[in-house]
Amino acid sequence: MRRHANLGNQKGVVLIEALISILVFSLGLLTLVALQAVSIQRVSDAKYRSDAAALANQIIGKMWSDPANLAAYNLNAGGADCAGAAPAGTLPTVDWARQVAAVLPGTAGGTKQKIEVNAVTGDVLVTICWRSLQDTSDHMHVVASNIGINP
Repeated sequence: MRRHANLGNQKGVVLIEALISILVFSLGLLTLVALQAVSIQRVSDAKYRSDAAALANQIIGKMWSDPANLAAYNLNAGGADCAGAAPAGTLPTVDWARQVAAVLPGTAGGTKQKIEVNAVTGDVLVTICWRSLQDTSDHMHVVASNIGINP
């Protein structure tokens, strides 16, 4: 009968293999958790961009329905983008800026919105800025349009 003299050297190998497999499994789980966090942030960013596009299209739609009063739609015109100045405009644009502030984060009072209208050519530039809680800089969505003005 043959005896295995080296069995004593193999003690603890299964424990080491189990610990290594637990380590690999834990690293995989941590990677999935980090991936989920990034995914949630990207989805919220996409939602804010979608909301900004819808809000810009909303004010442009109002301008299309009221082309005679295009000059009245200027809001913070001439100011810097995302500057944070107090809203300076007429009632339709100030109300719209308040609506933007209710939908997008970091736009308190609608102060980061700007609408520049050239009433002669009908060119319109709508700039919407927002900042999420985890962000250190502003996001900006700019829509350029031309309201068809018949001379």
